[in-house]
Amino acid sequence: MNAPNEKESELQRREQALRDREMALRLRELEAEISPPPVLPTVKHDRPTSAMQQQLRNWLKTAKFIGLIAGAGIVFVIVF
Repeated sequence: MNAPNEKESELQRREQALRDREMALRLRELEAEISPPPVLPTVKHDRPTSAMQQQLRNWLKTAKFIGLIAGAGIVFVIVF
């Protein structure tokens, strides 16, 4: 009658080990939820040194926008 008793004790030992691992995993998950994410340093953008460069950037942004609208219009006309 010793064999079934040993099997039961082995089974209980394995179940306890499994519960311990599950609890440790859940605790790590909870700690990850609680701890805040790392804060990244902010970086300022360099402003153009001259007014001419700033004006050029504004013109480029405007040209890109107009090109996007024109391209969308052409695609719209082709589709319909």
